[in-house]
Amino acid sequence: MAYGKLEVYWPDGPIESHWLDKPTVGIGRSSGNDIVLDTNSVSRYHIVLTINGNKQPIQLQDLASVNGTYVDGKRIKPNETVNLQGGEEIMIGDLRLIYIPTVEDTQPQNRPETHTIRIATVQAPFNIELEPPPNPVRPGAHMSAQLTISNTSQEVERFFVEVEGVPQEWVRVERAELELDPGMQVPLTMTFKPLRRSDSRPGDYNVLVRVRAKSKPDQALQAMMVLHVLPYSGFGIVMGTPRVTKDAPFNFRIHNQGSAPLPLMLSGTSSNQSLAISFPYPSLSLAPGEDRLVQGFARPKRDRWVGPPRDIRFDVIAHSQDAAGFVAAVQGTFVERAVLPTWILPIVGVVGFVVVAACLAGLLFLVRPRTAKIDSFTVEPTTILRNVTQQITLRWRVQNAQRLSVQTEPVTLNTTNINVDLNQVTSLPLTIIVADVGSITLIATGEDGQPITQTRSLQTTSPQCSLLIQSDAYTGPGQNYPVRTTFKLNEVVAVDRRDASGNWIRVEGQNTWLPVNTLQCAAFTPNNLVLISSEQIPATPTPTIAPSPTFTPTATPTPSMTPSVTPTPSPIPSATPDPTAIPATPSTSPTFNG
Repeated sequence: MAYGKLEVYWPDGPIESHWLDKPTVGIGRSSGNDIVLDTNSVSRYHIVLTINGNKQPIQLQDLASVNGTYVDGKRIKPNETVNLQGGEEIMIGDLRLIYIPTVEDTQPQNRPETHTIRIATVQAPFNIELEPPPNPVRPGAHMSAQLTISNTSQEVERFFVEVEGVPQEWVRVERAELELDPGMQVPLTMTFKPLRRSDSRPGDYNVLVRVRAKSKPDQALQAMMVLHVLPYSGFGIVMGTPRVTKDAPFNFRIHNQGSAPLPLMLSGTSSNQSLAISFPYPSLSLAPGEDRLVQGFARPKRDRWVGPPRDIRFDVIAHSQDAAGFVAAVQGTFVERAVLPTWILPIVGVVGFVVVAACLAGLLFLVRPRTAKIDSFTVEPTTILRNVTQQITLRWRVQNAQRLSVQTEPVTLNTTNINVDLNQVTSLPLTIIVADVGSITLIATGEDGQPITQTRSLQTTSPQCSLLIQSDAYTGPGQNYPVRTTFKLNEVVAVDRRDASGNWIRVEGQNTWLPVNTLQCAAFTPNNLVLISSEQIPATPTPTIAPSPTFTPTATPTPSMTPSVTPTPSPIPSATPDPTAIPATPSTSPTFNG
């Protein structure tokens, strides 16, 4: 019995599924493995999965592979064993693997009330009842609808079932053709399973179910239902330039294997942090199915003057900025060459002696204090979302600086755990919140005590979301508020606040609120929106009760005894996931001393 399955995502798009039904499953390039992955980026025997008596979690062990193994973006040590609970993203070479336990192979759902559709006519010798799927379905999972056919004639009848409105490979009818005796009623199950591919468009599909009787094919009965398909995320990354030298760019490809736009943030790291990894565009967004060539640069933080060439391993890490939060990494090699060849050492010794003598003679001329100089100062990205907690990167090159500081106006700034090397090209991540137009100023103070500044303005834009379904908008964060307007499917709205529950988002400039689970916000996470203050939330409407009737004596009194009560509707429960947000401790002027 299988205890789970392993989905393998290849860089060029294909997806493989392998059932795990052995206590030990070997994975690698060699034919001696249980799962063979024929690509040069995978070692002959790369990893092994083991399970103890069908009990979760299973264990993954790296078999001292050449390119290493990454679990959720973290590289594990050779021969190290880690536990897998399910849903982890595993990177081996240029392949992305997802482990799915058996209990997660189908999407768990709480079955709400559904409306059964009953279709019958006088002419047709039968009737049908259709119960639509109770919940949305995500690609790779499945959801069922039930069709009941009743033979109301006095004869044995053969029926044919047809389904239209979705790709045929998504739907499976339990019995597309069946024969019923007179008065017989049979329920049929129709299973819908959208393929886990980038062209599985999310949204609502109008599904038409048609049933024909063989004796009267022109008197078909048909019923319409809506199948709501959710988006899914996934991507792969592969290095195109495995060996790179100084001042030469390296290329790698990123493939959005999901069905929704994919925002990404790029970063890099190297052994002993000896390299500076940079990207012309560290943040980017890929359309569904898009495969993009991306460029980066690797440079040593300090030049090595003499010695033979040596290899330095570095990793390029891509972190998705959507709710899934997937992390993928790919490895490259930087070939570091010394500034001077080894044969020049004797000459360097002589020249060095002369230089030292000259330096000692000229020290008297170098005692005067020097003024700081800012060679460059940039802020990435150049456009910031208003009222959203987000990360920016400051980069600078300075000379003769004794002290650096950053000032913001009027930006909420968090500079926790900042480590800066002065007089070097420096990359500094900051978490900020911008309400409107803002600016960031770099201040460098030299030996002479004179501050030198450079200021960069922050261009801002409103965060936007699109409607996953048609939805009413309310005057406050809850369905107990009056409905102000209605937004259509796929309509794009600008937003500026969220409520404390995280279930409601305010539409910018309209003072109306929408449920989070009706929106898709591709460029940011809803929980990173600024929290609205309690004073800005409209008062909750209260039930109104008509006053007691007043009796006025007349010739024929007719008192009114019906009080009017306006109930308050209950709020809709939200199932929006709460992705990890970046904590922010405001600090408007961090200072770094050299």
